[in-house]
Amino acid sequence: MKVSKKTQELLENTIHKAIDNLTANDNSSLITDIYIYVSPETGNVLLFDDNDETLSSSTFTELIPTNAVNSEFYDELDKLFAPILNKMKANNTFNELPILKPFSFVLVDENKDTYTELLLIDDDTLIISDELLKGLDEELNVFLKELLED
Repeated sequence: MKVSKKTQELLENTIHKAIDNLTANDNSSLITDIYIYVSPETGNVLLFDDNDETLSSSTFTELIPTNAVNSEFYDELDKLFAPILNKMKANNTFNELPILKPFSFVLVDENKDTYTELLLIDDDTLIISDELLKGLDEELNVFLKELLED
């Protein structure tokens, strides 16, 4: 899914609006996730909280798929939103949110089922990729065997 730089900026502004709404809300510390839903029919981007309260929404016709399968559509959205959220995290955009950590930005489908976690915000947690974990069992077994032999 190719979107213009302007659309990426507007998506970032939509996320900023959601953050501003959370900051203004006194009960926001009870929130554990921020959900992002994109309607494939209309291109409407909706950000909402755990209580299904809308935090912000905008419509982007560039996000309407021409003939994509549902999973392809969400894969493309993952590739679109993840860099935007990571950039915002790098700019410390989420540091002052009055939300208990850890919290996540989650991409959901039309049934509000989680498709993927786009970004986890937590000071103490590090997400390790599957690629890094490959072969870990074997390395630990070798280490333990050598340790027990000594």
